[in-house]
Amino acid sequence: MCDLKNLLIALIVSIIGVNCFDDNDIESCMKSKHHKGRPGKEDSLHDQCKGWEKYSCCTKESTIGAHNEINHYNFNYNHCPGHKMSDKCREHFTQDLCFFDCDPYLKPWIVRVNRTFATERVFKVPICADECIPWWHDCKDDYTCTNNWALNFKWINGTNHCPANSQCRPFREIYSEPKEFCEQVWDHSWKYTEDKPCMKMQFGRGGDNPNKQTAILYATKAFRATTSAADSINLKLFY
Repeated sequence: MCDLKNLLIALIVSIIGVNCFDDNDIESCMKSKHHKGRPGKEDSLHDQCKGWEKYSCCTKESTIGAHNEINHYNFNYNHCPGHKMSDKCREHFTQDLCFFDCDPYLKPWIVRVNRTFATERVFKVPICADECIPWWHDCKDDYTCTNNWALNFKWINGTNHCPANSQCRPFREIYSEPKEFCEQVWDHSWKYTEDKPCMKMQFGRGGDNPNKQTAILYATKAFRATTSAADSINLKLFY
């Protein structure tokens, strides 16, 4: 019985790991067409993406593409005919894309997917109300035709078009509130929260990335939840 107990404990420890974290536990570049294989220094990221120059998963070329009306994923922000997205709204979506492409500390939220341009995505990254609400406010009078931009568009000749029988309406009619907007627009890549810390979409150029400490916190929480489940298994197995 003792040998069996020790064997099972060793198996649980090997699956769960030890209670310590290094950079490998929190940093990773997503497996995607426009992400680097591993994070590193960049000397000249473009405009709103400059905050990640010290350590990033993006390149100068991808950050230039992130600022285009049809970005480097061939996504057209002006998908509603006759309704060009306002500059103030576009600025938020550009910042969102800088974060998605550049931040190296997203590993706690990376999940596998099967897309033509990526085999990984982020899911339920915490976004604070003080970043989500201004984003919503600056876009609520702009127009779109669907609530889920990651899933609902038709892709024709390599770019996105409104679904059949959809109608272009102001954001405020598609989404009822900031929380709904931030969580639904990219298919739950973001999770709205009023509790800090959250991941930051922008920060000063050349300084330390505040998202590293947030990633450590969430990775620690996930580890503790897993070890708690393992403790429960131990009790059921041995007592």
